[in-house]
Amino acid sequence: MTHVFPVRVYYSETDAGGMVYHANYLTFAEHARTEYLRTLGVEQQRLFDEAGFLFVVHRLQVDYKASARLDDALTVESTVTSLKGARITFLQNIMRDGKILVTLTVEIAFINTKGIPKKIPENLQKKLQYQ
Repeated sequence: MTHVFPVRVYYSETDAGGMVYHANYLTFAEHARTEYLRTLGVEQQRLFDEAGFLFVVHRLQVDYKASARLDDALTVESTVTSLKGARITFLQNIMRDGKILVTLTVEIAFINTKGIPKKIPENLQKKLQYQ
């Protein structure tokens, strides 16, 4: 399943040249992953409050191909590509008009409040199963 999340580029997300500052693509991707989980019924704050677990970024690879600019309408496409034990890997493409601007491969770890990796519960694994 691919989740699609719309993003509008605002002035505060750009540099002096009107292009999106590189770190803001990470924020766009984070928001998209959060909303993807939300569509599956997974609210991260509730997961932490009720079960004492959270998702954290373990590894990140970013390939910048082209820049987005002020007022651009973007989409972030997120797909789970791997689900093993305590880790989920997402492939995320940030796009404008169907053209890929940035590609991210993000490995997320599932940990407890002490920072110890824990196997993702079976009910959550089923929700995240990729095709």
